[in-house]
Amino acid sequence: MTIGQNIKRLRRNADMTQEELAEMLSISSQAVSRWETDSAMPDISLLPALVNIFGVTSDELLGIDVIHVQEKVESYKKVISDLYKTHKYQEMLELSRQAYREMPSNMELIGQLAFALTSGGNAEKTENIDEAILLYKTILEKSVDNVLRFRATSALCRLYAEKKQDKEQALFYANQLPKGHIQTASYLIGRFDLLEDAEKESFYRGWIEQYTTALTDTIYSLADPDCKNSSYKLDTSEKILLLTQILDILKIIYGDRLLSQNREFYEINRVIGCLWLLENDGDKALDHFELSFEYAKAFDAYHDGACYASVALRGVVCDEHNLWDKTALQDMLERLTSQSRYDGLRESPRFINLVNCLKNCSK
Repeated sequence: MTIGQNIKRLRRNADMTQEELAEMLSISSQAVSRWETDSAMPDISLLPALVNIFGVTSDELLGIDVIHVQEKVESYKKVISDLYKTHKYQEMLELSRQAYREMPSNMELIGQLAFALTSGGNAEKTENIDEAILLYKTILEKSVDNVLRFRATSALCRLYAEKKQDKEQALFYANQLPKGHIQTASYLIGRFDLLEDAEKESFYRGWIEQYTTALTDTIYSLADPDCKNSSYKLDTSEKILLLTQILDILKIIYGDRLLSQNREFYEINRVIGCLWLLENDGDKALDHFELSFEYAKAFDAYHDGACYASVALRGVVCDEHNLWDKTALQDMLERLTSQSRYDGLRESPRFINLVNCLKNCSK
């Protein structure tokens, strides 16, 4: 691939016109056109600027073994992903550092290293969070890849909110992202029937799942079951109603064969039970804890690779178990035996039986 062809490829990947590239370099658009048709070569003094604009190495810009470089990047990403799925977070971090040292200007690998620094137990170290933040900011400063920039911005919002407890910075990065608006790519593609017939079904099903998650997460935040908002006007019964409605929505979309969604049903029923504890109604709380136990068992029992059977999501593959660090039964047992909120039930025969069932199932 010639340098002109490479510049054309990189410019198009960056969704940039010849005029925009020319303006950034303070040259004419005709000069860019001549490069891309191989009728002229860029002045050597412009190479550093081109490298920075496209976020590539000089070798990549000059077309030196670009295919080999990308193959190596993809190979690293595959192994890193496999380590993440098996919760080998330290090995994932070490390999990500190795890849970064080998190709320090590759934006994808910078993002992989930042992600590894904030995965699993790695995220407990303050120095890892600080390093990840700097790496994500490097992506925003140097990358023109919209997907990488979106991921970096989202990650910075999360890290400032959860790890740095800096709401002002978290809000700053949140506001850099597109606002919730109906005119999204997925909506417009479906609305104006832009896909071939063979592609439509899987496209619609995929977005139904994502929109359902966004909707139910928003309703959950509105319910505020953890009582984080001290000025809230919702009483406990209204919170329980909202959480119950989330389960209704999920049942409509996912059907009776919940598969990985059993985790959501386990967690929400447990939370509803905790809300009934706030109302000093131990019987209703236990009703939901016992339901939660059944959903936890169902979650742990489904097979990875299984597909939903509902009309809306028929054929969509469910999430794999390795997305969670522990099973639902282990999570429930740990909560019921260690958290003080359950102290008022510890003498109840139903609660004792539930804990014993959890212990037996978790062996």
